[in-house]
Amino acid sequence: MNHSEQQMPNQNQPPKKRKKKSNSLLNSLLYLVIVLLVSVILASAIIVLGNDLFALTKPDQEVHVTIPENATTGEVATILADNGIIDHKYFFRLFVSFSTRHVKYNAGEYDLNQSMDYREVLGTIRISPNSVIQITIPEGYSIEQIKETILKAGLSNEKELTTALKEADFDCEHLPEDLGNDENRLEGYLFPDTYEFYMSDSAETILGKMVDNFETKVTDSSKRKAIVDVCADSGMSLDEVMTIASMIQKEAASNDEMKRISGVIYNRLNNTAEFPYLNIDATIQYVCGHSGALTKEDLQIDSPYNTYTNKGLPPGPICNPGYAAIYAAAHPEDHNYYYYVANSDGTAHIFSETLEEHNAVVEEEQK
Repeated sequence: MNHSEQQMPNQNQPPKKRKKKSNSLLNSLLYLVIVLLVSVILASAIIVLGNDLFALTKPDQEVHVTIPENATTGEVATILADNGIIDHKYFFRLFVSFSTRHVKYNAGEYDLNQSMDYREVLGTIRISPNSVIQITIPEGYSIEQIKETILKAGLSNEKELTTALKEADFDCEHLPEDLGNDENRLEGYLFPDTYEFYMSDSAETILGKMVDNFETKVTDSSKRKAIVDVCADSGMSLDEVMTIASMIQKEAASNDEMKRISGVIYNRLNNTAEFPYLNIDATIQYVCGHSGALTKEDLQIDSPYNTYTNKGLPPGPICNPGYAAIYAAAHPEDHNYYYYVANSDGTAHIFSETLEEHNAVVEEEQK
């Protein structure tokens, strides 16, 4: 008799595991909670920061604030936060960094309102890139003084300006061919004048405008013979004339005596056998950095600008002369003076032909 055999389960085969639906559901719920939590945090942050940015619920209340000279965005943010104009100074700094490339603040007293948004606040206290700043470069200013004037006006920063002074190229026909790489390479060629610049102007643009002005002044022949043509006729290079002009600018007590001082310098240059040294105090003061009386140590300073120990002209100009000094350097007065000394009150110079006369004047003025 045949019986159907029933297949028995394999006792050695492990039982199949069931997927745990409960774990999957828990993970999904946890993910959803995290997403919701992050969304709530972001939404809250957006509401809080948005309110600060747009002043949506700020009170209509005026506050008096003071913005100091050369204030940074961090300093301004602290001032605004302390006065309730903004609530989140780090967010304000972030907004400023993204909204504008160059930001400078106009120092002064301001009546701001707590209901003003960030753009209104910035529009009130900052200097716009299109704002025009006027600066005056006095005659006789050195490169260092011009640099300080530009920086104080907020027109540039130290790094950009220093780089431009050392490396920038300028489209000027009558600049010396080899300006070198020293920071004072443009000394003498940044024409002193009153200028207007945009806040967005680069350091190279600012310096270029001064160089262009110099080029215009020495090539202008509308009223008289151009300085460059006078130099060509006399056999002097423009660089030599500019060096003499810079000494005249620093030495003269007034424009009236500039041509006479120019004549003294040329008389010494043309009679080197008897007068090998120019003995110009201003050239040493340029190196020493002071304008007071020179000491014995100053007179022995080791520098090519020391006209007491080096023959002939110094290596280049010692300041940026005005047109009167440049004209005097190109048109020296014809006389026989070889010496001059300031009078007792410093308002003029007394000129002498001989050393004996000069020493007598010095002795008289020192009484």
